[in-house]
Amino acid sequence: MSIFSDDTQPATLVLTRASSSTSVGELVSFRQTYKPSFKLTPILLQTVVTIAFGSGLMFGYNLNIANNCEKVLKTHVNESIFLQYGSYLSQSSLDRFWLVATSVLPVGAIIGCFLSNFIAHKLGRKQILLLNNAIGVLGSVVQIWSAASRYVELFILGRFITGIYCGFIATTAPVYLNEISHVAQKGYIGSTFQLSSVLGTALALFLGLPQVLGSKQYVVFLFVIPMVVAVLQSLMLHFCPESPRFLLLFKSDPFGAMTSLRAFRNCPDVSEDLAEIDNEVLQNSEDTMNQNRARRVLRFKQIICKPNLRKMLLICICLHASQNLTGMNVMVSYSESFLEKIVNKNFDSGLWNSIIYSSLIPFTVLSTLLVEHIGRRFLHISGLIGVTLGSILVTAALFDSHVEHHLVSKTLLISGLSIFMLFYALGPGTIPWLMVPELVPSSARSTVNSVATMANFALSLTLALLAAPFKQYIGNNVFFVFIVSTVAIGVFLYFVLPETKGKTSDDILIAAGERGFEVQCCCKSEWMGFSRNHLDRDNELSLHEADEQPLF
Repeated sequence: MSIFSDDTQPATLVLTRASSSTSVGELVSFRQTYKPSFKLTPILLQTVVTIAFGSGLMFGYNLNIANNCEKVLKTHVNESIFLQYGSYLSQSSLDRFWLVATSVLPVGAIIGCFLSNFIAHKLGRKQILLLNNAIGVLGSVVQIWSAASRYVELFILGRFITGIYCGFIATTAPVYLNEISHVAQKGYIGSTFQLSSVLGTALALFLGLPQVLGSKQYVVFLFVIPMVVAVLQSLMLHFCPESPRFLLLFKSDPFGAMTSLRAFRNCPDVSEDLAEIDNEVLQNSEDTMNQNRARRVLRFKQIICKPNLRKMLLICICLHASQNLTGMNVMVSYSESFLEKIVNKNFDSGLWNSIIYSSLIPFTVLSTLLVEHIGRRFLHISGLIGVTLGSILVTAALFDSHVEHHLVSKTLLISGLSIFMLFYALGPGTIPWLMVPELVPSSARSTVNSVATMANFALSLTLALLAAPFKQYIGNNVFFVFIVSTVAIGVFLYFVLPETKGKTSDDILIAAGERGFEVQCCCKSEWMGFSRNHLDRDNELSLHEADEQPLF
C-alpha cells in the first residue's frame, strides 16, 4: 500500500510505493486516530466562490438570458432580415427562427459535455475552466457582433458557442467542487453550484426586464456581462490550486497534490486526505497493473461492460432526468395563466418569471443547509414526492373550469404551486449536480458525469420542442404526464439510489450493489448486486484496455 512519511514531518507526506503486504486495516486504524479540521479555509472559500459563482452563476445566466427580452430580440432579428433581404419575416417564420436560435444552445451544451470527457483527465479541472472562459468570451463577442453587424446568423452561432461553454461548465465545475472538499464538506460545497445557478437565472430574468436592460437601447449589455465575468474568473483561477485528486491520480504528482491539499486545508498535515485518495488505487490491489486502474480513464464502452459502473451510470442519468421529468419548466410557463385566473388581472410574464425563479433562491439555500444533516437520498426522494403532491393539487384545481370563483380551487392551486416550487428546490433541482460526482470513482467520474449531463440537456431540449404541441393538444392535462413520469422515476430511485453522505466512492458502489436489480445487457441478464471483491475485479483494467485509444 501507499504510506506517507517524511523524516522531518512524519505526518506530512512523501508518497512511496511500499510492500503491498500491508493491510487495509492499518490504513483504517491510522484514519481513526487522525482528527482533521473541516473548517472553511480562505483558499477553499476563494476557490468555491470562483468556481460556483464564476461558473455556476454564468451557467444559469446564459441559459435564461434571452427569456425576458424575447420580444426585443425578435424585433431586432426582423429588422435585420429586412435590411439584408428587403422584406420582413412572417410571424410563423419568425417563431421558427426563434425556436432554432434557442434550441442551438442545448445542442451546443451536449457537444460541450461530449468534448469535456476527452480532455478532463489531460488538462485538469482548473485548466478546462480557463480554456472554457475563452469559449465563453468568444460566444459573447459573436452575439454582440451580430447586433452590431445585423447578421442574424451570427446570433445563432453565438448561442451555439455559448451552449458549448455551458456544457463544459456543467461537467467540470461540480466535479472540481467535489474533489477539493473534504468528505464532511461535500454537501455544503457541492450545493453551491445549483445555488449560484439559480441566482444566475434570477439575475438574467431580472436584467432582461424592459425596465432594466431588456430595452432596445441596452439589450446588448446583457451579452457583455458573461464576457466580463469570464475574464474576472480567469484572473481569479490563477490563485486557485488544481484539484489534488486529479494531480495524484492522473498526473502522478504527489508533491503537487500535497501542496494543493495544504492550501485547501490550511494545515501542514494532509496525510488523511492523501490516504483516502491513494486508497482508491490500492484497495484490494496486489500488483502494479491493478494499482494503475484508477489512474486510467474508463470510457463509455468500458463502463457499460462493468455491472457496477453500468448501474451507476443508469442511476446518474435518472438523477439528471428527474430534473426535467418533474415538469418544472412547464409548471412555470403555465403558472402565469393560473394566477391571472385567480386575481382576474393580466401579469407581465417577464416580471412573473423573475418572481418565480427568485422564490427558488431561499428554498435552494435551505437545501444547501440540510444536505449534510438529512442526506442526499432523503432530500431527493422527498423532493420528488413533494413535487408529485404539488402537481396533483394543481391538476385537481384545474378540474374546476371556474377556478377563479371558488375559494377551495384557488387554495388548491396556490398551495400546489407553492409545494411544487419548495420541493423542487429541495430535491431534484439541487441534488443531481451534487450526487453524480459522488456516486462514481475518479476513473469513471468524467465519463459518467458527461453522459448524465448530456441526457439532462437532451431531455430539456426535447421537452422544449414538445411544449407547444403539449399546450395545443393536451392543455392543462399535461401535468398527468409529468405526475406519471415523476412517480415512475421516483420509485426506481427509491430502490436503487444509495446514500452518499460521508462515504467514499468505493463505499457508495458497495451500498448501491446491495440494492440489486436485473438488467439486460450484451444479450444476457445479470444481477447487479456485488461484493467488494466483485467491485475490484470489475474496476481492474487489463493492459490492453488501459492502453487502447479513448472510446466514448
